[in-house]
Amino acid sequence: MNRWPKDRRMKEITDVIRMWTLRNMLSNLEAISLAIFTGGLGWSKEELDVLLAKARKEIKDTKICAYAPM
Repeated sequence: MNRWPKDRRMKEITDVIRMWTLRNMLSNLEAISLAIFTGGLGWSKEELDVLLAKARKEIKDTKICAYAPM
């Protein structure tokens, strides 16, 4: 989640949105992934935990710019 705007006011707005989105993504990541990876793809819970740890690290990395339509 990057702080891309140059305008100070827009940067403040995106900071609030970024914090809200980050909190929601991190708190729901396991719940969203559990059925898909363990039930659908046959992964073990331990394998999923490793993947989710890597995903959480990348989600928090401000050098990665991601886009998701809302």
